[in-house]
Amino acid sequence: MTCQITPFEPSRCALPATLDWLIKKYLQGTRLNLSDLIVAVPTSRARRRLLELLVNYCDAKNVCLTPPELVTIGQLPEHLYENEKPLASTLAQQIAWTDAIRSLSAEQRSVFGSILGQNATWADIFQFASVVRSLHRELAGSMLTFKDVLLAAAETTDFVDNDVWGVLFELQQKYFDQVRESNTWDIQSARRFAVIKEECRTDRDILLVGTVDLEQTIRQMLSQVSDRVTILVPADKDTIDGFDNFGCLIPEFWLDQTVQVDDSVLRVAQRPDDQCRVVIDHLARHGKGFSAAEVAVAVPDQQLTPLLVRSLNSANAGAHDSTGSSLNDGAVIRFLKLATLWLDQQRYSHFSELVRHEFVYQYVDDQVEGADWLVQVDRFNDNNLLFHVGPRSDTGTSVLSHVISAVSCLLDPLVGESDSGSKKKTISQWAVAWREVLGNLFGNETVDRSTVAGKRMMRALSLVNDALMEMEQIESGWDQSLTISESIATINLLMRGQRFFADRGEDDIELMGWLDLTWDDSPLAIVTTMNEGLVPSASPRSPFLPDELRNRVGLMDNRGRFVRDKFALSLLLQNRQSLLLIAARLDPHENPLTPSRLMFTGEDQANAVRLLKMIKYAECPTDLESNEGRAEQQFVIPQPETPQEVTRLSVTDFDKYQACPYRFYLRKFLRLDAVGDSYEEMNARHVGMVVHDVLEAFGKAEIKDSHQAKEIETFLLQELDRKFQQRRWDGNRVLPAIKIQHEQLRQRLIQFAWIQAQRRREGWQIIAAESSEFEREVMVDELPLTIHGRIDRIDFHEGRQQYAVIDYKTGKSDKFTDKPYRNRWKKLQLPLYVWICQAAGWETELPIETGFCKVCSELGEIKFDLGVIKDENLVPAMDQVKQITRDIRAGRFQPDNSSPFESEFDLICQKKVSERWKLALPGDQS
Repeated sequence: MTCQITPFEPSRCALPATLDWLIKKYLQGTRLNLSDLIVAVPTSRARRRLLELLVNYCDAKNVCLTPPELVTIGQLPEHLYENEKPLASTLAQQIAWTDAIRSLSAEQRSVFGSILGQNATWADIFQFASVVRSLHRELAGSMLTFKDVLLAAAETTDFVDNDVWGVLFELQQKYFDQVRESNTWDIQSARRFAVIKEECRTDRDILLVGTVDLEQTIRQMLSQVSDRVTILVPADKDTIDGFDNFGCLIPEFWLDQTVQVDDSVLRVAQRPDDQCRVVIDHLARHGKGFSAAEVAVAVPDQQLTPLLVRSLNSANAGAHDSTGSSLNDGAVIRFLKLATLWLDQQRYSHFSELVRHEFVYQYVDDQVEGADWLVQVDRFNDNNLLFHVGPRSDTGTSVLSHVISAVSCLLDPLVGESDSGSKKKTISQWAVAWREVLGNLFGNETVDRSTVAGKRMMRALSLVNDALMEMEQIESGWDQSLTISESIATINLLMRGQRFFADRGEDDIELMGWLDLTWDDSPLAIVTTMNEGLVPSASPRSPFLPDELRNRVGLMDNRGRFVRDKFALSLLLQNRQSLLLIAARLDPHENPLTPSRLMFTGEDQANAVRLLKMIKYAECPTDLESNEGRAEQQFVIPQPETPQEVTRLSVTDFDKYQACPYRFYLRKFLRLDAVGDSYEEMNARHVGMVVHDVLEAFGKAEIKDSHQAKEIETFLLQELDRKFQQRRWDGNRVLPAIKIQHEQLRQRLIQFAWIQAQRRREGWQIIAAESSEFEREVMVDELPLTIHGRIDRIDFHEGRQQYAVIDYKTGKSDKFTDKPYRNRWKKLQLPLYVWICQAAGWETELPIETGFCKVCSELGEIKFDLGVIKDENLVPAMDQVKQITRDIRAGRFQPDNSSPFESEFDLICQKKVSERWKLALPGDQS
């Protein structure tokens, strides 16, 4: 017996055609009773949409509806047989695979490489078990075992991993034995057993829609109940022969079919953001007359979804992602991961991330006094550069100690009296501990369930609670002892694939997967990223199942995916009022993309012409600047207030203003500063601070007059060690890189000692170090301005009767220059030092020498770089000083992002962001 194949016109969308079929067959008067019917569709979205169409029809026609059992094709088998044994839980199956792998001999495990080597942990094996379990599940769907693949591999002459499949076959037998001993079944074995024993039966009719690529197991199940099965297929008299007895595509037939894509439905975009602009441009041109509910956008590349949502929102169009969003970046899962990382590795960087978690921050804020406790914690780390910080760590009287104590109290159920998460617990014990911690953190929180964020959080908490319940109720035989990191791996397994689906707004455009679009009924459809590897998709990469072997054993391979997607495209071309296909040149990482083969299945000459066009032209931002309907970004860079009075500026203020007026304003007038929270090593500021402190001590000690490099070296190295000890930059709790940097600084100072001894022998003597007593007044537009400076070092040469003003540089710096370039000084620091010192009352007939002492990382570049700035070159410097002063007094603080150097204010100034703010102009009330 065979299933009944019922065709419908491919020019009609599948779900409306299904609705018509149901009405024609089952409507009796004002009642549509479908209670004795099971309807199986390809995707969850198609299931929801079909129910929506049924409800809308019955509401409009005043018909009483009794809905059918609506399922996806993957859920159908469990409606066709009864289990003789209870099904093993997902966790029990995973642990069974893990134990089976652990029972393999070292020689057997070696065939899988280093992943299961001698140093493999339980977590490594647990992760590998997921790979094997997925392989088992896919093969079982085609009524295959690992032995079937082993036999097929032996017949493939160029396949060299036969020994791998030999071990996999033994591994599968061990797994079956373990599950059998627990008196349970895994779901794949239960289905296979039902087919073999011919136990599939049903007392209800079954309707299949859009099921064009059924697994072998489901086919054999349906064959046992074929008298109750009807399959709707989109086919006419020319294509009906392209379907087999189960409504599945016959590859040989569809490979020969021509799918002619007209140029009018195809556009090529350069980058992901250009794709978004093309979507908006197309909707502006062709979307009039369509409601948002009648528009669907397929997004095969999920990396494009967030950018597309933002772009549609900025164009005053709502967007709804029907594929859902991952819960992994939500508050609940992030907390589990951050807490585990800190307890397991005890790194300060992980602790810093943990206390910044929104709910942990609030928890600590309730326990620790002081509104600025986080700033104090960051400043403590900024001074101490911590690496290891564990629960109950003692950091003296610092606020950090109180914060650590509060977080330790929160996580106490996980660690108890231990100072880390290394202590093992059973799976069920971890479930109890994690639930208590989550209760402490989230138990008193009020969640607004009317918001998307509130619904998302409740969904995550509910799913995590379900996972913990499964862990807590696990059979005693599977309840193993795990570390905290292994416990979180277990939770991740149970949460895998779980997503949050937000409600769709009335005016939202639906974003969906490529295959979802095939079975959708929106008259205006857009497909983004029509590129190879996405449409058609490629076979999943498996280290054990190359595409040739997949083909030999009858699994879905690249040819099958090509046929399926070719058929899907042929339907879209027939049943949509408006269709647009967008191919991309580059992916989000700027990697080149290949256009989809599906756009080249027509005549050879037409394919060649199309390819040449795609090579020569792609749409870029300039082509679309005049798009209609686009809204301006609403965020603005806050406009600075004009300073009331500027009477005093430092020498370095002028260079900071020239680098970026806005950043200067933030630092100078708002006193903003950035404190790091996750260092990997000393940064440039730390290095400069230490070197300056050491050289200041040297410049004020008697040793400064020494001619002997070794004496100078000994003093400098001792002073360096003392500075590190003062800052507690020693021991195991500081960052490991600091020990290396300590030695690197020693090498710099050793080199400095030699050039300093040489300079002293030449007659130069240090007479001042880190002096801040120098200042001078200048009139700017009849208003006084005092310019002051802190000079790193002043030398005097008795024989020449000459002074030298020196600035220490520990990083890369410009070479000393004695004159401006094109009458403009790039840096005003040195000419201003000379200008200030000229009024200091020094008696000298020679000009003041100035420049740098470079104590940089390149040892060969450590040297004095000095010269003389002539008086005539100070004139343009002072002109610049006066103009900058006028600009500051007038409140001119325009952001400047042209500098290649990174700044702590880059995000405020919108440097390197995808959506720039606009600068609020004076008087702008937006």
